Amino acid sequence: MLGAAFATAASALIVSSITLVEARVLLGVTWMLSQVYRPLVAGAAAAGAAVAWSLWVPDQGLGLHAVGCGLSLAVYFAVLLAFGVRPEDREALMPWRRASAPSTAEAPG
Repeated sequence: MLGAAFATAASALIVSSITLVEARVLLGVTWMLSQVYRPLVAGAAAAGAAVAWSLWVPDQGLGLHAVGCGLSLAVYFAVLLAFGVRPEDREALMPWRRASAPSTAEAPG
């Protein structure tokens, strides 16, 4: 089962890479690595935390799996916060701030 998952992930990575190269060569589309590296690094750190957790606690029940998932999420968001929060990220993460902010529009008179 794990081998099939790795094979599926590897084939998806290869197809995506070929698609990116094709878009670059044929269409001249540039890659947006400056916007993508943050989540990639955070995801790699979270995956590392998950692997470390599974090695440290090899016989896991449902509760320990939940703790491991929480640890991975905490690592992911901690790494994202360490890179800094961009204004567009802030806007996407806190939509309620826009709704609750006082309106600057003038009342019809």
